[in-house]
Amino acid sequence: MKVVLSGLFYPVAILRYYEAALRRRDDVELYTVGPYSNSWIPWNGGMHLPQKYANPPFHGIQELL
Repeated sequence: MKVVLSGLFYPVAILRYYEAALRRRDDVELYTVGPYSNSWIPWNGGMHLPQKYANPPFHGIQELL
C-alpha cells in the first residue's frame, strides 16, 4: 500500500511518531512531503535541537503520479 504523509516536519513533532509507526510496517510504501525546518523548532520563541532529530521529508511524490 502506498501512503503519503503530509505535514510540517519539525523535530519531535507528533507527525514524527506517525512516520515512525508507518515505517515499521512491511505492507506500507511511505512517502513524506511538507515544509521542513531542519533542527529548528519554532514554538514558544524557538530553539535548535541536535541534528540527529532533523529528518527531512522525502519529496519524491512525482514517483507516485
